Amino acid sequence: MKELENTKMQVLHDFTSVTGCYTAFTNKENQITNAFWPEMAAGNSPCIACLKYKDKHLGCRAMHIREIEYSRSRQTTAVYNCPIGIIFMAAAFFEKPYNMAGALLAAGYDVSKRDVYAKLLLLCAEYISVKAGVNIYKLNSMNARRALINEEIEALKKKFPKCWTCDGSRCGHKPIPEEIARREESFLNSIGKNNKETVEEQTVSLLAAYHFASHGNYEETKIHLIVFCSILSQEHSVSSSTLFGEIRKANNFNELIYNFFTLIQAIVDENAKFDNLPHAYLLKNANQYILQHITERLRLPIVAEKIGLSSPYFCTIFKDEMKTSFTDYVNKLRIENACRLLAKKGMTLLEIAQECGYNEHSTFTKTFKKYMGIGPLQYRKDLWG
Repeated sequence: MKELENTKMQVLHDFTSVTGCYTAFTNKENQITNAFWPEMAAGNSPCIACLKYKDKHLGCRAMHIREIEYSRSRQTTAVYNCPIGIIFMAAAFFEKPYNMAGALLAAGYDVSKRDVYAKLLLLCAEYISVKAGVNIYKLNSMNARRALINEEIEALKKKFPKCWTCDGSRCGHKPIPEEIARREESFLNSIGKNNKETVEEQTVSLLAAYHFASHGNYEETKIHLIVFCSILSQEHSVSSSTLFGEIRKANNFNELIYNFFTLIQAIVDENAKFDNLPHAYLLKNANQYILQHITERLRLPIVAEKIGLSSPYFCTIFKDEMKTSFTDYVNKLRIENACRLLAKKGMTLLEIAQECGYNEHSTFTKTFKKYMGIGPLQYRKDLWG
């Protein structure tokens, strides 16, 4: 964390040195947290000349907040002028996708170079986001998806104008449940075929329908998704607890989009493992059972019985087609899950071990070290410092 703060101050210093602009950082509440305004101490800030500044610059604050929000929603740099002609620029930076940590602000007078400075400011904000662990590619990708969802919602408003203006109970023909059912079926068909482009389109279509049916209410949209996830978990290789957990922890619609797309991508990638295998259907069913019972004691005979095969035959086709033993496969899944849990704070090593199907802490530590080369405690220390 201290390293990140040092990075932020270095960025302020370098940007000011290169451009001659006044620079500052705000936090997520839009309060100035640190600044590189050497002249301010001498009373030479450009804002001093403005009467609004003397009146606690309330009008300026609203202006800056508006532009910061614009830069956050578009992942770009907002360029604007205050009433006395000073050029301002704002670029948001993030601590995780769509969770804004603050904004980088710059102020100056050189109109001819403002486009160059704006691009440089955006690069600085992206650099800080990357230092905080944000994948800018994913962030921009989610922004593009949100735009597609918004377009689809607008299309639904035109198709069902009465449904958007009523509360759902007064809509005589009630077409929305039918529209949602049709889109859910299309989504499940597309994910079953495992075509990434089609799945992407159907995910956009489904999220737009849920948000439209909820009249833009994010919490109601989340409920729609949680109900749908119970169906999804029964048909594909992912546990219901994982699905529900990822959906529930979203704090706004953008995070909901990000988390749901991430889950769907994981399902598509998981299904891809079985492409072109002679016994793909049986192995997918086995994998689904394993994932749904990963916290329990898993034995090959039990899984074989669940998919209708004898233990010897299941053992043979599993090893031949998955290129690993049943025990090794289960352990790798458990350790992958452990790594995800260790990357989060709030759980003890014993709780993580139990969540991953290990009742004995020593067994968990030994297995983790076998696959990762270091113990779980060291792994967590390396992540968090």
